[in-house]
Order: sequence, then structure tokens, then C-alpha cells
Amino acid sequence: MRSYPLPARLALILLLASWLLLTFTLPTLDFDESLYRSVADSMRAHHNLWLLEWDGTALFHKPPLFYWLIVATSSIFDAAGSIISSFSARIPGLLASLGILVSLHFGMRALLGEAAKGKILRTPILAFASALFPCLTAVAVIFDPLQTLALMPALLIPARFFWTGEEPSRSHWFFFGLSLATASAIKGLNGIVIPTAAFGLHLLFHLRTWGFRRVVQISGRFLAFAFLPGLLLASAWFFLLDRKIGPGFTHEFFWVQHFSRAQNPMEAHGGGWFYHPLVIFFGGGFLTPLLAYLAYERRPSFLRAGFPLVFAGSFVLFFSLSATKLPHYTWPAWPALALFAGLCASLPSPENERILPRIPGFLVSVPVLALGAFFLFFSVAPEWLHRFAIEDAGTLSLIAHLPTPGFATKLLFLAGAAACFVFQIRRREIARSPALTAFLATLALISISTGLTPVLNELLIRPFQDAARTLKSRGALHSDCIRYSGAFSATFSLALAPELIHNRCEPVDAKYLVSPEWKEAECDQRGMKRISRHSWLVVCGK
Repeated sequence: MRSYPLPARLALILLLASWLLLTFTLPTLDFDESLYRSVADSMRAHHNLWLLEWDGTALFHKPPLFYWLIVATSSIFDAAGSIISSFSARIPGLLASLGILVSLHFGMRALLGEAAKGKILRTPILAFASALFPCLTAVAVIFDPLQTLALMPALLIPARFFWTGEEPSRSHWFFFGLSLATASAIKGLNGIVIPTAAFGLHLLFHLRTWGFRRVVQISGRFLAFAFLPGLLLASAWFFLLDRKIGPGFTHEFFWVQHFSRAQNPMEAHGGGWFYHPLVIFFGGGFLTPLLAYLAYERRPSFLRAGFPLVFAGSFVLFFSLSATKLPHYTWPAWPALALFAGLCASLPSPENERILPRIPGFLVSVPVLALGAFFLFFSVAPEWLHRFAIEDAGTLSLIAHLPTPGFATKLLFLAGAAACFVFQIRRREIARSPALTAFLATLALISISTGLTPVLNELLIRPFQDAARTLKSRGALHSDCIRYSGAFSATFSLALAPELIHNRCEPVDAKYLVSPEWKEAECDQRGMKRISRHSWLVVCGK
């Protein structure tokens, strides 16, 4: 830290503080987060690491490796016999995110060699800290940060090869293949298919300069020493899962979760062609203008420095072609973009200063402007959010139940707005400095982390806890048919567990119904009376 300038040190301190804050305080609120935590909890409760189930029903969406890590952290931090805490469930994501930062540092040192300067080595870390989406989801209970950490050798080894022209040794090729196998073992075949496609595509770009013979030789070494060993290791892993868990897992995981979701949106997670590019553009936050200014000023060679862009673009393109779309699918792209920023910064500044023109500079800073506007509206006039809400009954209802921000929350959001607007005023100077950019980005991040956590808890967690408490106080039994008709069924499952389960019966047998208010008519359709109301949730019963 001693070699870091003050803004860079403050940025890293704020980044780590926000991650620790989210790890300790942010509730498990998303459907997938709740689902994965519930699966790990079932494993721990039944003392069976091969058991993939949720509320007594098999769940074969993902391999068990991530669940095992949650169980391991829970065995350290949670009391025996208790359910897995949100803190324990978030530790693997936190460690994976820290590992990505460390990988970027040492990867940059390997790229530039012994002559590398400290300010260049830290640029990828500061660039990653400038991207809002991955930093906000760095401790989430999702597979993506862990898979991204596993993919770091598959990003760094080819990047070094194309940058220096020095071909990888056999051990490096093997680590490349091990990276592909581990990424596939964590989440699925995209961990081996997409990086392979990215490497092959960037290799093809070199046909003209390297010649056909050299490209074929490199391709052969990659196939022999990286791809095939990785494929064999991944195949052995999935064969083991087939033996231990059963053919039901193999069918569901490969055919449904890979091929069906590519053709039809799973669980209504659809979107247009530009869904993931927009996630990258707006989720990049302060990283978006930083990349634009550095690339425009330094003009890096695409053949030498472009592999991280091809790597990131391959993931974005692959999931854009898939029918199922979720923002966290972009996770592997963020370290690649941060690495590209580091490569740009390592190039000498041109003798004739090149500054991005005013209009393009304004356009690439739109994500920062949008974030500042959100901060300002939420702190000064939260009712304005209604005007920008999606015309959807559920979205409008949730916004209507937003708790009024307290004085401390307003101050935090005003600080975040100030960081965004300071960047806008001086963006030509700031966007060319990774340290200043990262400092303002992490200031905004700590504002979001501290300000939104109580709001999200009040809006998306407390109603489920209150509804579950109502059912338990009325003497609901494990055998009763409890139905939930909304989109956060796994979150409701966490609130009920371990005493009760829900949705494991036919709707006509429902004794209790918990419904969001925009589906409240279901109570009348099923002949139920309203028992209680908790924020936007209604509890009905027979």
C-alpha cells in the first residue's frame, strides 16, 4: 500500500469496506441467492454433500462445488443445528472477489515483466474497482464470482502470450486447461466453450502476421496440452456426479439447463439482443469512461492487447445469443476489461496529446450521470422514481412501498451524487487517472452499500419474515399446503425454514396462500379470507 497514492489507497479501503459491509449486513434477497443458500442448508442438515434439493424436491440446476464451499464456511461460522447464515453463504463470493484482485495484480506483473512500474501494476485493480456492477455483486450468493476466479488463468495466460509473443510452456498450457476444467466444474460448459472460442478467434486475427503454419502449430499445442486435458478432467468430474447424484442430474443439468435455456427463457429471464451490452455499458459505471479515455489516448494494438476485449466480448455475445439472460452472466467480462485498462495504461503517452472529444466523452460518461441522478432523486424526491418505473404492477407496487430514507441514508446518497457530479465536471482529467476514478467510484459504491441495505431489508426481507411468523403463530403444520404465488419463492422458503415448506402440493389443496398484492385476487378465487397484510404481501387462509 505504501507505493499507492492517496486516492488509490482510499479507493481500495472503501472497496474492501463496502464488501465487508455487504457480507455482514446485506440480506439474502434474490431468488437465486435464496435458492442456492437453501440447497446448501439442506446438504448441511442431512449431512449429505451429494444431496441437491430444495424443500424436499431435487434441484439439479448447478454442480455441487459451490454449495460445498458454503457448507464448509457455515461449519466454521454457524452454530451446530442452525440454518446457514447469509454471512456464511457470502464468504465464498467475497474470497473469490479478493482472489480476482490478487490475480489481476500478479497477472499484470507477469505481462509486463520485471521492468513494470507500481502504478501500472495497480491499474487493473483500480479499473475493476471502478466497475459498479461486479463490485456490488462481489459477495452475492451466486456462482459467477467463483467461476470468474477459476477462469483467470484462461484470461491471463493467453493475454501474456499475445502481448509478449512468448509461447506458453507446457505447464502454462496445462494450467490453462485446468482453468477451463475448474470453471466448467463450478457452473457448466460455458466455462470451457467460451474461453476456447475467444482464444481461437484471437488466434485467427494473427493469420496475416504470423502465417498459417504458426497458427496451426499453436492451435495444436493448445488442443494437446490445454483443451483436451481440461476436457478430460471436466468429463471425469461430471461422470462422478452422474454416479453419485444420479442420471437425473445429468439430464437436467446438461439438456435442460444448457440447451433448453438457450432456446427458451427460463423463469421469465428473457431480454433483447442488447441486454448484456447495456449491462456492460451502464454496469461499468466509472469504468466505462476510464476505458474509453485510456484506449483513445494510448491507441493500443488490437493484436497485442486485444485478447481481453475478445474474451469479454465472447461472453457477452454468447449470452446475448441465449434466450435466458441475467446480468450476472457478464461477470467473467469485468476482469478482462480491467486487464485491458491496465495494458492501455502501460503504453507511453503520445507526444501530441489526444483527448476524447467533448460529445463522445459525454456519451461514455452517461452511466455515471445516470447513477448521480438516481442518488439525487432517491435522497431528495424518491417519489420521482415512479415516473421512471417500468409499467409493471409488481414494480410499481414495490416502489410504492419503498421506506422513506432516513437522514443518514440521504446524506450517504448525496455524497454518492456529489462523487458522480464531480466526475462529470472534471471527467477529462479524472477519467485518465485510474486512481481518482476508482476513488470516486468506490465512494459511490460505499454510498449504495450503506444506504440501500436497510431499504432492501425492509422491502424484500421483512415482509416474508412477518408472513412466516404469522403462519407459525396460527399453528401451521409441516403437512399443510402453503402456497406462494410470487417471484421470490426461495426467499419465502428461507423465512419458513426449517419448520415449514411450501408449494409442494396441488393449488386446489392450498390451506394458506401468501401473495403479493398485485395477485391478491387469487385469495378470492380460492375461497380464502385475508388473515394479515405485511407491506406488499398478503396472507390468506381457509
